[in-house]
Amino acid sequence: MYIRHHLVFGNDALEVHRIKLVQFSDQARVTIESFGDDRATVPLRTNVHLMPLTALIGSDATKAVYTWLISSDGPHAGGELVYGEDELKVMREVAYKKVGILRDAYINGGCKTPYGVFDTDEVSIRNILGTCQIAAIAAMQQKPFLLDWKRADNTIVALDGNAMITAGAIVMKHVSDCYKVSWACKDKIDATKTYEDMITLDVEACWATVESSPKYVTPADPTPVDPEPVDPTPVDPEPTPTDPEPVDPEPTPEEPVEETPTEPEQSAT
Repeated sequence: MYIRHHLVFGNDALEVHRIKLVQFSDQARVTIESFGDDRATVPLRTNVHLMPLTALIGSDATKAVYTWLISSDGPHAGGELVYGEDELKVMREVAYKKVGILRDAYINGGCKTPYGVFDTDEVSIRNILGTCQIAAIAAMQQKPFLLDWKRADNTIVALDGNAMITAGAIVMKHVSDCYKVSWACKDKIDATKTYEDMITLDVEACWATVESSPKYVTPADPTPVDPEPVDPTPVDPEPTPTDPEPVDPEPTPEEPVEETPTEPEQSAT
């Protein structure tokens, strides 16, 4: 990575600036070597610039320093940031090593089977393959096969011959899938052309396809579900039944009362 800067002194001139050293204290002291072109090996001069630490933005410190150098506040404002092939080569080598580390981590990180998660470190895989051979021989000789197998969580599961061979086949496919992913990752690394391609390449994301790994998370369905349409027309609520008002009963006609005739009183004589 370097800065290509066109200068005009009566005629078009070119200078190339490379960072030689960065020292940090309360400020960053950036030592810059300036060359006549991008193929020169002997610097024309060396300068030291003080850069505020607030300019260190992002996770790539080298790029942050170069970005400040060509900014309006830097000593090489207007310069062009160029990435050399040597730097891309180093970045690719680092990415290759990261892919190898991730491949081994996923291979050794366990494998999901219908009988639980099995250990898949080197010793465990040897044990699985050896036990599968014993189960296959027992099947050919029509002899019974049954054993207890310790899973990754230290629990025990009983396996017959068919179950043992099935688990072994799944574990070997797990190893094969991890290698296929590593090859695909390396192809992506080889396809990078620029520095931006390299820093945006996420090799860890490649491993999201290894479904047999305990780290695998089933992706959510990206298809949105449309809610059922709602009729915008307001619906009048059904009237709430109310108790009928009490009705006074009609007066019952009174029956006529028959008067009993009274006899006249007799006086005593």
